Amino acid sequence: MKFIPTITLLLAITLSGSFLHASEKTVIYIDVIGKAEFEVIYHRATSNATGVAIAGLIGAGIQAGIESSKDESKTDEIQPMIENNSWKEYFLDTLNNKLESRNFEAEWIDSEEKLSEGLILKIYPDNYGFKIIDTSTMLMSAYVDFNATLTNLDKRETEGKKKNFYITSRDRRSYEDLSSNKMFLNTGLQAALTKAAKRVANKIIYNNEV
Repeated sequence: MKFIPTITLLLAITLSGSFLHASEKTVIYIDVIGKAEFEVIYHRATSNATGVAIAGLIGAGIQAGIESSKDESKTDEIQPMIENNSWKEYFLDTLNNKLESRNFEAEWIDSEEKLSEGLILKIYPDNYGFKIIDTSTMLMSAYVDFNATLTNLDKRETEGKKKNFYITSRDRRSYEDLSSNKMFLNTGLQAALTKAAKRVANKIIYNNEV
């Protein structure tokens, strides 16, 4: 009986130490470099290279210019209906919440900050928006395209390999439906951006890489 208090005390210390160890968080610094551009890819996605067949590279260049101009018109029509903070709210906030839920402490940094240790996730936004997914039905889907690197400064001095992420939502709608319904536009983007953020977070959580 004399040893019970001692055993109890050791057990309490052990459990306490295990709890503290389990509660320790891995700090990951997040740096967003550049700004995502909203874009609609419609006519360019249905190009059949007619210009090349008719007039070679010059014809193809003229055709590409026409298609790009038509897509710009569609972009200008849809973009005012897109929520201004959609990239931050749907992608960055989801990424932050997902990481913190799995014992990571996310800290946002400026590109000019110099760090000597820890994990650094760099996000290089490219573009996001809507594009033709099925040319037979002319249905469109929200998409997001960006690059990312994860660098462990404790193990390497140079930036990790840049990986490309291209994610689309499962929702498919016609351009007419999208251009006439603000809710369709923003829920589609939310699905694509949230899916992309979770994809990045899961790669870091389970593989310690992107």
